[in-house]
Amino acid sequence: MFFLTRETANPEEIMDKQPRRDELLKRLEALEQENLELRKRADQYKQEHDRVLGEIEESYYELDLKGNIVSFNNAAGSLLGYDPQEIPGMNYRKYTSPETAGRMYEIFHRIYETGNPEHVDNYVVIGKDGSAQNHEMSAWLRRNASGEPIGFNILIRDMTARIHSEMLLKKSEELYRTIFENTGNATILIAEDKTILLANSEFESLTGYTKKEMEGKISWTVVIAPEDLEKMIRYHAQRRMEGGAAPSSYESHIITRSNKIRDILFTIALIPGTKESVASCMDITDLKQAEAKARLNEARYRDILDSMEEAYYEVDLKGNFTFFNSKIVDRLGYTIDELSGLNYRQYMDEESALKVFDAYHRVFLTGEPVTDFSWEIKDRQGHPTFIEASISLRSDASGKPVGFRGVVRDVTQRKKMEDALRQSEERFRDLARLLPQTVFETNTGGDLIFVNEISLKQFGYTMEEFEKGINFLDVLAPEEHERAITNFNLSMMGESPGLSEYKARKKDGTIFPALIHSTPIYRDGVYAGIRGFLIDISDKKHMEKQLMRAQKLESIGTLAGGIAHDFNNLLMGILGNISLMLMHLDNAHPLY
Repeated sequence: MFFLTRETANPEEIMDKQPRRDELLKRLEALEQENLELRKRADQYKQEHDRVLGEIEESYYELDLKGNIVSFNNAAGSLLGYDPQEIPGMNYRKYTSPETAGRMYEIFHRIYETGNPEHVDNYVVIGKDGSAQNHEMSAWLRRNASGEPIGFNILIRDMTARIHSEMLLKKSEELYRTIFENTGNATILIAEDKTILLANSEFESLTGYTKKEMEGKISWTVVIAPEDLEKMIRYHAQRRMEGGAAPSSYESHIITRSNKIRDILFTIALIPGTKESVASCMDITDLKQAEAKARLNEARYRDILDSMEEAYYEVDLKGNFTFFNSKIVDRLGYTIDELSGLNYRQYMDEESALKVFDAYHRVFLTGEPVTDFSWEIKDRQGHPTFIEASISLRSDASGKPVGFRGVVRDVTQRKKMEDALRQSEERFRDLARLLPQTVFETNTGGDLIFVNEISLKQFGYTMEEFEKGINFLDVLAPEEHERAITNFNLSMMGESPGLSEYKARKKDGTIFPALIHSTPIYRDGVYAGIRGFLIDISDKKHMEKQLMRAQKLESIGTLAGGIAHDFNNLLMGILGNISLMLMHLDNAHPLY
């Protein structure tokens, strides 16, 4: 707008300074053309954005600021089991528990306040059918063209199967750790160089050393008596030689930290496929003195494109990068120009490259996507990273395959934990299998659900018979059933009956004395059965009888010796007087 002033009071001068009509029309035409180009580019970007969202395997949602779903991709439409027409407008509180909904509110509020994206490793949602699912979520703020917050973007991955697998693995490890800790005997795991790798609480009690002092730090020779050291070292070497003649069970002596000598029955065996051995150390000191002692202890023992937390990639049919987000750049350490056209073989070794080729080839032939595919890549500096990725086929408008796409996650730490957990499980499973005593576990009905190998041999049952079902009462003498049921019920109420002597019964009806210790099992706070061990004490009973008989014979001998001594004392006086009388009698006297 122009204003008249004294300096510009002439209307002709003012008109000369205003744009002409033809100039205005040209400017308007240029602006319209520029606006058209901007709209065209916006439409192209939206089409590319929608294409990516529609084809990835992960679920993508857009929520308004109240948490209502306003948009979603194909994968998200089927994740919770709802029909596509049911999802728009659905609030996140409908498919989460009150506790989870509160947690989600805090996360959304924090994102809104800070503008920073957040990642949630595990939270529980409820499907339409009422089933619980474990999800992993990346969320970030949605803004309009003027930069004002209008809602949230959410990328979701279903973690239910993986969480279930990890729980099973953890329970398995806990089982074998508990078995190792509750064998009833002092037990240690020995390395080839004689180092004590693991020790249970009984071994702590036996030797006086703590686990912290022993595990990975001292040799087992520290506790062996000097007179037995040469023999024990020889057996240790022979056991690790092919065809070695070392006995599996023998007696020896140890010296405790307080310098006390203890008699020990060692039962030692190599763990298959390793040079490590497991040693069960039964203290028979009190057994030789006709007294039995047992000590027990229990238990010790996881945004989309440039804005999403995960890396996204697209490659051609030869495996060359054609599109990727910034997380790929961050992870591999190359520049954007260097990554463009980079082939997958250039950032992984030959073994991993073959695995990736096989996966790409399978997806190309079948058209079926691959999820949770893992392999190792190396960044520009050669540092290895374990990744988990999805692979799906990319096709052009005519349906012709043109490459592959997927989402990549760094799972290096998880893989290390899973490997450690798996190795730990294998180690404790072998330990339980090689223990010389019966180890068992029952369900709440008293049916045996786990036994080690020695148990089947000791009681004469086969694995097929065990799998068909054996109740704990089947291996006890009939007269013991009432007491056993009482102790079992005590365990159900959280009480441990401690170490008890029973009459055990083999499959063929043979009765033998045994010591049994059991403890209740709880899973997620719910009683699930009992776990324990059984020791055959037939030899102990036999030795007690022999000792008692020897003591009786010794008492009789002592009594007889005392009586003979008393008779000698009496006879001595009589014979002495007679000798004196004879000295005063003539040889011809009738009494001489």
